[in-house]
Amino acid sequence: EPQTFDLLTLSNGVTAALGQTELESGKYGQIRLKISKAEVVVDSIVYPLDVPSGSTSGLKLGGGFTIEDGVTTELVVDFDAARSIHVMGKKGDYKLNPRLRLIAKATTGAITGTVTNYQNLPIAYAIAGTDTVTSAIAKRDSGKFILGFLPAGTYTVAVADTLNKTFSKTGVTVTTGSASPLGDITLQ
Repeated sequence: EPQTFDLLTLSNGVTAALGQTELESGKYGQIRLKISKAEVVVDSIVYPLDVPSGSTSGLKLGGGFTIEDGVTTELVVDFDAARSIHVMGKKGDYKLNPRLRLIAKATTGAITGTVTNYQNLPIAYAIAGTDTVTSAIAKRDSGKFILGFLPAGTYTVAVADTLNKTFSKTGVTVTTGSASPLGDITLQ
């Protein structure tokens, strides 16, 4: 069924159900999501968001997953809004270049932190090697962020705001089923 989502409310570990169904046991290679329309709000003005033609026929979320008899599998589609919406030159010209991940929730952990000087819209990034896995916009009222649904492993966390103040920490370990707290972060 068609659904409408405010993607900015679905960040920092907050999710919404896309659907629920029973599937036969086995391995599945992908899920397709269809985007029929998108818009972005900037300074209280609604602008159309140009959706690539491939998005209207279905975004392929690969990586695959396995369904086992008698086991409930919860999958998370991580839509990285901070890295998916791009300004295309003139004001009001925005394009969607979807950055999506499909992952089984039971196999993930998270990284949390609080930016103490959060007034200039900081964004936190979880980086594995040279790949940015996900990002999160720090909450505007508290500076807290959650880099969620990360596979177990070691990450670099980078945070930057609109004034180019930054923070970076390497060697942050994520364990399945738990959150790795960074504590308070001051951007410099």
